[in-house]
Amino acid sequence: MVKPPSWYRFRSAVFASIFAAGFLGGWAVSFAVNGRYLAAFADLDSHWDGGGVAIGAAIALAIAVGAFTLRVWGASYLSATTVWDEKPQSEVLVQSGPFAFVRHPLYLGNVVLALGLGAAAPLAGWIFIFAATLLFVRALIRYEDERLS
Repeated sequence: MVKPPSWYRFRSAVFASIFAAGFLGGWAVSFAVNGRYLAAFADLDSHWDGGGVAIGAAIALAIAVGAFTLRVWGASYLSATTVWDEKPQSEVLVQSGPFAFVRHPLYLGNVVLALGLGAAAPLAGWIFIFAATLLFVRALIRYEDERLS
């Protein structure tokens, strides 16, 4: 089997880099526009008469916890070598747990995590985190599907 590309082998680092770029780049944009760091969920404040920050933070936290739960649930049905291996491989087709409902629950968890945790970044960073995560997950799924077919 051909050695996978580095972006696939180091996918955890790519996800971390997406979040780092979103938070740091978002901070730079937020500081340039607002003169301070303003989390995306804090923008909801004007919509709920001053209570929007707490409501937005609670919603973002609930989404992030849900994403983390989905990832843990999905990972519990796979071996550690399947989750962390550099090559997309599996000896059996998993059809239980979250895999009974979603083909790639771990990647879905990453996308949902980008929505929840990304909301703590400034708006520009949140948009970047979500869009970059979607594009990267799409590339990962395409690569795995081609190799596993």
